[in-house]
Amino acid sequence: MASSPEPNLPEHIGDFSIHGVLGRGGMGVVFDASTRRGERVALKIIRSLGEEERSSTSVARFLREARILQQVSHPGVVRLVDSGDMDGVLFLAMERIEGVSLLAIRRRGPLGLEALVQLGVRLADALAHLHGAGVVHRDIKPANVLITTEGRPVITDFGISGMSEATGITRQGDLLGSPGFMAPEVVNGHPHSPASDQYALGRLLFELGARGPAQRLPKKAPIFEILRIAMEVDWARFPTEGRWPELAAVVKRMLSNRPEDRFEGARAVWSALQPLVG
Repeated sequence: MASSPEPNLPEHIGDFSIHGVLGRGGMGVVFDASTRRGERVALKIIRSLGEEERSSTSVARFLREARILQQVSHPGVVRLVDSGDMDGVLFLAMERIEGVSLLAIRRRGPLGLEALVQLGVRLADALAHLHGAGVVHRDIKPANVLITTEGRPVITDFGISGMSEATGITRQGDLLGSPGFMAPEVVNGHPHSPASDQYALGRLLFELGARGPAQRLPKKAPIFEILRIAMEVDWARFPTEGRWPELAAVVKRMLSNRPEDRFEGARAVWSALQPLVG
C-alpha cells in the first residue's frame, strides 16, 4: 500500500520518523514510518487518552496483549515491531507488508474452490497460532488480510477492537463498514474470543466464494437493524457443484449462532479443511 504525503505532517512521532499517511479511520491514523534503526513500519496511532482511561484495566489488558503479540512469529501473521502508551497515545508499529488486500481481490470476482480452501487452511493455521499464544484478533475481515507478492496471506491490523475497548471509542462507524463479520454473541455485548474470530473467518470464506453481488445494507437504519440484516447468510449465492457442498458444511458450522456449536478451535477448522486440499 502506497503512502500519501500530506501538508503539516509531523516529521516525528515519539521515536518514529514519519514519511506519509497509509490510511485514516474512526480509530485513528496509520502512518508510513520508520524506527530509529531504519526499519519501515505501519504506525497505527490512537487518540490521546485521559488520565482515567490511561489507568483503566482495559488499557492494561491491551498493552499486555500487544506485548504477547510481539513474541508471535508466524508467516501468516504480521509482525508487531513495537507497541505501547506514548505520552497518552496508544500505538502499534507493525511491519510493512507489500501486498493486496482480500477486499480488493474479491472486487475482481469470487475465488475458485482450490484457492479458497488453501486460503482457509492458511488463515486457520495462523489463527490457531495466535489463539495458542493467548491473542484474539477481534477484527478478521477481507480488508485486514493481505496477499503478498509471493501469494502468502497475512493477517494484519491487530487490536482495533481492543483499542476501542481501551479508549472507550464508540465504533458505530466501523460497525457500518463490516457488520457481517461480527459474531452474534459480540453483537449482543459479549467479549471477543477465539470463537468469534472463527465466526469472522467463516464469514470471510463465505464472502470470498459467494457468487453475485454482495448484500446491500440500508444506509439509514438503526445500527442493530443493520447488524441483523448483515448477519443473514444467503446460501443461494454459494456454489453447489463438485466439492463446494463439503466446504459449505465446514463454513456453516463456523457460522453457527452459538459459539459452542462451532468447531472447538481454529486448529479443528484447519483439520476439517484438510480433506478438501488438492
